[in-house]
Amino acid sequence: MNYSCFQNRDLYVVKAFKDNVGDATADPVVAPEHVAAVGDIEVGVLDNGIDKELFFIYQGADTPLKSDYIPLKNLTYIKAFKSSDLATKMKKVKVTLNTSIGTSGLINGQSYTLKIEVRPAFGIGTEHAYAKTASVYVDGADVSSASSFYKAMVQALNKSFAKEYGATATSNPYFRFAILYSTSSESEEGDSNWSGATAAGIIIEEKEQQWITGLGSNPHIDFEVFPGEVLNNGVQVVWAAKASGVDKYYTEMTPSTTVGNGKNIADLEWFCTGERGDQYKMMGWPNYIPTTYLVDKTKTYDVLEIHFAFTDDGLHNYRSEKDITIVVPNGTAGHEHDVINALIGDINSKADLSVATLS
Repeated sequence: MNYSCFQNRDLYVVKAFKDNVGDATADPVVAPEHVAAVGDIEVGVLDNGIDKELFFIYQGADTPLKSDYIPLKNLTYIKAFKSSDLATKMKKVKVTLNTSIGTSGLINGQSYTLKIEVRPAFGIGTEHAYAKTASVYVDGADVSSASSFYKAMVQALNKSFAKEYGATATSNPYFRFAILYSTSSESEEGDSNWSGATAAGIIIEEKEQQWITGLGSNPHIDFEVFPGEVLNNGVQVVWAAKASGVDKYYTEMTPSTTVGNGKNIADLEWFCTGERGDQYKMMGWPNYIPTTYLVDKTKTYDVLEIHFAFTDDGLHNYRSEKDITIVVPNGTAGHEHDVINALIGDINSKADLSVATLS
């Protein structure tokens, strides 16, 4: 069916590509054996003598489906995206002392504060911020070196977050605090190598947040780090080293954690499938029509995005923009993109296109 009155998106969760062996016009109602298993997809192209039209036959969770016909003249683009490019990288920063002040950055008798601000914490605006501050007093005894300072600041950060729901004395659900030592090794408070390690910086890294399909999706924490000021020869200066080329007092680090796109794809399926019947999401249970969802949130998915338009004739010659999104789970090592590349190859062959495959 062609919807010509508003923009819409169709989502197909593909598990296997099926070559229809030249039978590109087969109707799934007549010949369902082409896409026999759930998640099977095949490519069809019709030539009406004026233009070619691309379409897909797909076996859904409950029934075979046929996509819109896509006139190639109305095709805006077809692009493939690797799952790794769609992953969410957790923000990780390193804070170090400004060694141009005091003795290696430390001034006795001064309190060093470090604020972490989460925004937006409770709403959608930047004014909805939640801040936690940790403080270390440099006394020249317990805190007398850069290493002892970094360890004390990590301990202070842990204490600052210890009363958050789900937190312990040395861990919390929102951030990972650690010291950086040697070249790239890290140690958290309580680790076996904590005491013997010589700290060279403070590591702050966000943790993945709670996710419930369609209800709560917040894998990323938008946070900033603000080191405080200390009095150095009568002048207030920020105690942390400033990053090169930017107005920030921390250095961006390669994240230890990357969250795959499986959960985001599951949310997209939840939304799109709602328009195929499950609009009220189990409301009225047990008296409702159940919907089967096919995305496995523990997997990662390559994405094929197709943007085109439906155009009518005469007075209704406006463009009704449309999207078809095809998601394919990654395969085994060395064959991660085999299924989506086979699909792209068949599209290129039958529709005389040159869509780039993934590598």
